[in-house]
Amino acid sequence: MEKYDTYTLEESNTQRIDLHRNFRSRSEVLDLTNDVCYRIMARDLGNVAYDEDAALYAGADYCAPDEAGMFAPEILVADSAEELLEGSGYEDRKLYEAKLVAERIRKLMISQMVTDKATGELRAVRYSDIVILLRSLSGYADSYAAVLNEAGNTGAYGVSNRLFFGGGGTDGAGDASDSRQSETGYSAYGSA
Repeated sequence: MEKYDTYTLEESNTQRIDLHRNFRSRSEVLDLTNDVCYRIMARDLGNVAYDEDAALYAGADYCAPDEAGMFAPEILVADSAEELLEGSGYEDRKLYEAKLVAERIRKLMISQMVTDKATGELRAVRYSDIVILLRSLSGYADSYAAVLNEAGNTGAYGVSNRLFFGGGGTDGAGDASDSRQSETGYSAYGSA
């Protein structure tokens, strides 16, 4: 916080530029993120004062949902208790988490809608719309990619501390080959 406190909002060599606007996430996601961060981030915990100046605000307009709760954010909780891992078919907590994520993505691919960047209209979600943020790439990305690809979410690959699907990027501008799943239920992608 000491370095943060030395910067000001006035134009200078030590000007701080706060990035408040998020153009890739719906307000529902940002509201949940802010709610969690307000509760867990403070100067005495995490050395960050999360306040209205640090909060994220929607910078883009999106289509209104067709139904209530259509874009409600959710938190998947993977309880890694030994007895739960025994029945899961996975000995490792990372693999168990990845399995839960893979199952949720498969369900999203059936019915989830997103706002198309080009048209501004709602359309069916594509694998290229999904990015998984990981706490670290080391030890996670390979495990997640293997489980995701095994579960039919083909084309998953890690970059930095994120997992992506296929080659379409994360802005919904993938090519037509990623539009839905193949007849077998798997992604239309090849492995990346």
